[in-house]
Amino acid sequence: MPANSGWGDDYRAAAHDVTLAWSDPAKLEQVSDVPWGASPGVALMFSYTAELAVHGWDLAKATGREFTIDDDLLHGALVAA
Repeated sequence: MPANSGWGDDYRAAAHDVTLAWSDPAKLEQVSDVPWGASPGVALMFSYTAELAVHGWDLAKATGREFTIDDDLLHGALVAA
């Protein structure tokens, strides 16, 4: 993939959309049907956070880059896991 393909801008735009989606506290209490059953938003947010952290680490290792993430950010995801 060429370095100037725009994937970085696409990722930043998607990250911004995710931040907006989870900024509504009511979404954390809302129960949603997902493939593994009904889950409250807070559990889905922690699951999403864990997925991004794990696969971010995978990509960093595969591409020889450093990966750091704030432990406080992962605390809820680790407790939920």
